[in-house]
Amino acid sequence: MKKQMKQWMITATLTAALCACGGGGAQNASSSQSAPAQSASSQEETTQPSGGQETQGAAIDTKALYEQIASGVTLPDMASIDPEFNYGISTQLCESFVFYRAKEVTKADTIALFFVRDGADVAQVQSELEQAKSFDVESADGYNPDTFELFSNSEIKTEGNLVYWIVSEDAAPIEQIVTSAQ
Repeated sequence: MKKQMKQWMITATLTAALCACGGGGAQNASSSQSAPAQSASSQEETTQPSGGQETQGAAIDTKALYEQIASGVTLPDMASIDPEFNYGISTQLCESFVFYRAKEVTKADTIALFFVRDGADVAQVQSELEQAKSFDVESADGYNPDTFELFSNSEIKTEGNLVYWIVSEDAAPIEQIVTSAQ
């Protein structure tokens, strides 16, 4: 009994330390930062393609692209989320990525940009993003007709090695910024 209590205390202490350091989950959606924050998992990396198909076109800095979108289009208050933790998207296949979602749960606004290292992996990241979309469509069904419609009508698209998902009432101007980055 004493050994079990000691193990429980160690586990509780380690869990508390992990939470205090911000590990193991999505960014706090109630963060009061006015500038877009980025989770540790959406860090920018610069590496060479791992083999297979070559990278199509010049590498795109997804963080800079998101900042261009945020400065060119009016967005609601957005928060960075961890797409691997929240949706199982294979971020290790990406040279850079960002995934921003409206902080207000009644809004569907989403900007997800993934620059995949190897052209052979684009279809996998696209498929995983399609699964994330399906999850969000199901979650919004019956909850909020406006968000359901936005999620349902959104599309996962690719431009070379860039896989992106834009959910917004202003999707057209955002997509124009994305496609002009190529």
